Amino acid sequence: MATSAEQIKERLNIVDIIATYLKLDKAGINYKGRCPFHNEKTASFFVSPSRQTYHCFGCHKGGDLISFIEEIEGVDFVAALKILADRAGIKLELKGQSGARSDNQEKNDQLAVLEEATVFFEQQLKTEPGVVDYLKNRGLTVETIKQFRIGYIPAGWQNLTEFLTKQDYSSEVLVKSGLAIKKADGQSAGRLYDRFRGRIMFPLVDTDGHVVGFSGRLYDPASERSEEAKYLNSPQTLCYDKSRFLYGLDKARVAIRRADQAILVEGQMDLVMMHQSGLENTVAVSGTALTTEHLGRLKRLSGNLIMAFDADTAGVNASRRAVELALGLGFEARIAPLPDGLDPADLAKADEANLKKIITASRHVIDFYLGIEVRQHTDLRERAHAIKNNIYSLVTRLAHRIDQAHFIKKIADVTNLPEDIIWQDLKNMPAPSLGEVTSSRGVAPVADNKIGVEIDSRVERILRQIIALWWQNEVKEDNKPPTTAWYYQEIEELIGTVHLRARLEKLEPRRNELVLEADIAYPPGNIKPAELIEELYQQFRGEYLKIELSLLMKKLKEAEALGDEAQVDKYLKKCQDISNLINHQT
Repeated sequence: MATSAEQIKERLNIVDIIATYLKLDKAGINYKGRCPFHNEKTASFFVSPSRQTYHCFGCHKGGDLISFIEEIEGVDFVAALKILADRAGIKLELKGQSGARSDNQEKNDQLAVLEEATVFFEQQLKTEPGVVDYLKNRGLTVETIKQFRIGYIPAGWQNLTEFLTKQDYSSEVLVKSGLAIKKADGQSAGRLYDRFRGRIMFPLVDTDGHVVGFSGRLYDPASERSEEAKYLNSPQTLCYDKSRFLYGLDKARVAIRRADQAILVEGQMDLVMMHQSGLENTVAVSGTALTTEHLGRLKRLSGNLIMAFDADTAGVNASRRAVELALGLGFEARIAPLPDGLDPADLAKADEANLKKIITASRHVIDFYLGIEVRQHTDLRERAHAIKNNIYSLVTRLAHRIDQAHFIKKIADVTNLPEDIIWQDLKNMPAPSLGEVTSSRGVAPVADNKIGVEIDSRVERILRQIIALWWQNEVKEDNKPPTTAWYYQEIEELIGTVHLRARLEKLEPRRNELVLEADIAYPPGNIKPAELIEELYQQFRGEYLKIELSLLMKKLKEAEALGDEAQVDKYLKKCQDISNLINHQT
């Protein structure tokens, strides 16, 4: 019986799925487009329908349908399977999940009622021109309001509850989805009332495109309800996990990948205005403080983070907490210093160009906080103590010793302290030690096994083309693997078994990339593979022999200079043999 992954691959076409994320154009037997994983002007991202694989020749990411979803969605293998199973209409059965079916049914019921509520809120907004005018005055366009499905709920106790009850949704699903609250006591105990009342509604959409909750902004905070929270968010539910959910991530994923950078803001309005201004790689937390789970989701997409929080004390404190978490997870973290009294939404409305300049001019988080301490403390002794209390712990969280040394020098410059004293203080701190955090790329690459003759890049490229053609056609010629082909044996004799196998092993991780290169350069059916490989082999052999002759001539001269007649005779014969082979090259 086929596995879930196999069923998904049989049901779905990689071209159709990838085309939902980026524009693909026909390119021979393949398709190409601009890579969603890095910023590029010229399309270098290719999709092969015959092999059901993709590869980018710019950033070298590649794989199959499932690995594409893992990359683009920032999820693990199981989550990617779930996404694709949903699109394929396949019921995904996972081992060790007792009660999964009932949980799935309950989740589906909640998703259905949340979608129904979203439509209700959208319709209500259309009947409230005053609310629409308010949103426009805040800077939102009609297109943005539609794109983010912003709605409105009137100030009544049962507007939504009565509507959904008439749609045959149960009291249980209304409560469990976070839309309604059941009165616990009094004469009307057990009666439902709306959680959200008199609020502008921002649907919280997950990366599958499902509404999983809401954030409601009080429409008239100057009224008698001014004691209520400005923002009210859905509670934790089966669909909505506050500790993981990032508002706007459904729309920001591709932009984050392409820019290799995420921008983090505090509120829904900030995020919507940032996207409207073209800063589509922006996300926001919703209903909770920033967590390591939030940052972990972003880290799958990019290791670079800019925080654009309000310039007030609360904003600075929020950024400080975020900074500590981000540095601990290895982010290259920066802060965009906003003008006092303004938030990203205000800046986006007033001057989009200036907002983008501020984001571009963001400063490393340690530079930002170091600047605060320098401005606040003119006395060097007080400054040194303040920096030790507030900055040292950030330096210890840096993943690379080079970065630590960079900021220690800066601290020494503004405090007049010797660098070795700062190093010693850092080592004595309870925070992560200087050697604890290491780069994920800390393992040195295995040295390349050189063949006896140092071949140049052109000859190496020809050999790579031959190997790619072997892999492209390895089961097409009498179902024989390449090791039985005469051209494999010829090259093996020419450069040696060990060195050929070493090159095959080195290129194996790039097999899909090389095969796709061959598909693009030599479309199947245009020329017989054996003829093409024969032509490339003759080029490779001729160039290789010339390089080998040059090496032997050098050794011959060295032997002559030393007066070693035996070695002279040896190398002279070898040079004559190689020359004869070159002269008879066909």
